[in-house]
Amino acid sequence: MTADRPSNNDSDKESAFEDLFRAEFKTTVRHLLFLGASVPEATDAVQEGFTLLWTRWDEVRAPRAWLRTTSFHSWMRSTVKQNNVISTDSDVALEEVMPPAPDDPWVEARDQLELREVRALLDQLPIMQRRALSLHVSGLNTREIALELSVNEATVRSHIRHGRKRLSSLIATKEETMTPGT
Repeated sequence: MTADRPSNNDSDKESAFEDLFRAEFKTTVRHLLFLGASVPEATDAVQEGFTLLWTRWDEVRAPRAWLRTTSFHSWMRSTVKQNNVISTDSDVALEEVMPPAPDDPWVEARDQLELREVRALLDQLPIMQRRALSLHVSGLNTREIALELSVNEATVRSHIRHGRKRLSSLIATKEETMTPGT
């Protein structure tokens, strides 16, 4: 029994599953969006992940990690099956899975623009760096990320370090191009 999961009776299982769904659906969709999925692709993959999780609920020891990994694999399978390239469309409707916007429309517009800019920068990273950074930002520690990505902790730290360095370089380049008179 893990901290993620209560006892095995049916009402506890249903309640725990519903709680997990409410807590993790948007977070997992957002994770896939930052990896390059479109909103429909991410939503479908996460729904498939939850469906599979329900059928294996008694066997899965770490439901949150299992869900993220299964949803990612589902998205990758559908992408490969359709011979699609991972999306780099920064105009994806991120607002569908982001926290509610403030009442000020200017703040909302600025936030949406920033999300699109972040997405465009993340799209330029290799997929493993994107995955490691996305999981890190989601609150997982190095050990948890290593387990989820099936790599060792040193590799996770390397992906995070190189991803941050690359993002810093991309941001600096973007700022240079936006600075007047250069």
